[in-house]
Amino acid sequence: MTQPCISIIIPVYGVEEYIDRCARSLFEQTMKEGIEFVFVNDCTEDQSIDILEKILMEYPHRQNQIKIINHEINRGLGETRNTGLINAQGAYVWFVDSDDSIVPEAAAELLELCGCRDIDVLYFHADKMLPDMSHDDFGAPFSSDVIRLDEVLEKQIPLSACTAIFRKDFLLKNNLQFVPDLLHEDSDFSFRLFVFNPRVMFSEKQYYCYDNSRGGSIINSKSFRLQSDNIRILKRCSDFLAENHVPVFRARTIYEKIYRNCIVSNFPLDFIFAGDSKQLIKENKTAVINCLFKSRNFSAVILGGCLAVSVDLFIFQLKFFQRIACIKRVVFK
Repeated sequence: MTQPCISIIIPVYGVEEYIDRCARSLFEQTMKEGIEFVFVNDCTEDQSIDILEKILMEYPHRQNQIKIINHEINRGLGETRNTGLINAQGAYVWFVDSDDSIVPEAAAELLELCGCRDIDVLYFHADKMLPDMSHDDFGAPFSSDVIRLDEVLEKQIPLSACTAIFRKDFLLKNNLQFVPDLLHEDSDFSFRLFVFNPRVMFSEKQYYCYDNSRGGSIINSKSFRLQSDNIRILKRCSDFLAENHVPVFRARTIYEKIYRNCIVSNFPLDFIFAGDSKQLIKENKTAVINCLFKSRNFSAVILGGCLAVSVDLFIFQLKFFQRIACIKRVVFK
């Protein structure tokens, strides 16, 4: 096999109902050479790998482009992606979840865009299938051009590792890998990525197809675990920003993204763990207040002031801001 230009990394665990669709979308790429598929079996207990191997028999021209790596123990999505990254040979890498799919021309067109500019990250749009089987566009409001990182941070871009391809050397040079045992590890990964000022480009075309119809998928998870992991992300990224002496303006905009993603969007309050939630916030009060004030966002500063007074006041005000955010999403959709 010739040296690949792009490696597509696919974690495999518990996806026997979806791996057929995913694998066929990969093997039917219009790009015939210079592409590599790295499947990482995270000790799946179902027939996912058997199904994958049967499908592969139908695509003999792809045989030499495929690696199947087997974990000895289950490590979770983050470490499974890391295994794929370490074993990838391509100049660019793309993380594709095995319950999703990509369009046929994706790899070829994305690499063509990368070849035109010296970029580290290329973001693009996705077609998102919702639980009611309707579809939504998932992506950032930019045209196809190289964008200054500060412009990127000022926009509400999706923090998904699946809707971007990354220069592998940029990730390895900056030790950018996924954190083990963390829900929404894409957020943590993206916040740290921004610290190193990557050259970024956007495409408005939908190259990725999210299946968000599964009730049990990570993207649908709403639990106390999600709350505690968002606090963990907030603390990790705050420490990372301080350690790397990020310029004030960029640090402020990253803190604001942490606030919007970890607190407003993904901090569910209306469920049975209300007492545990209060204790979690109380135990991490200083770190949360620090992030809120450093973002210099008006609503975040209000929340920080509320939390300085009491946890109950903070939760009351956060519920209000979450309702406002929800209304905005519906009205301006």
